[in-house]
Amino acid sequence: MLAAAIGVPLGIVMGAYKGIEAFFEPFVSFARYLPASGFIPLLILWAGIGEMEKLLLHLHRVVLQLVLMVAVTVGRDAT
Repeated sequence: MLAAAIGVPLGIVMGAYKGIEAFFEPFVSFARYLPASGFIPLLILWAGIGEMEKLLLHLHRVVLQLVLMVAVTVGRDAT
């Protein structure tokens, strides 16, 4: 639910406004293709070892996929 609350509005805005998409898309695309194991050391530093680390890792992966899927769908329907 949290990933949808973050990813869907950002995806809608990115798909509807090309300027916003031009700003966010390089960051989202770059982070999407990084392996999840690369974020584990950062998440250990930020959130510690435990459930919060796992939650943030899954949230990161789902939000990035969701943002791009929604943006492509909205952008295709808007044209």
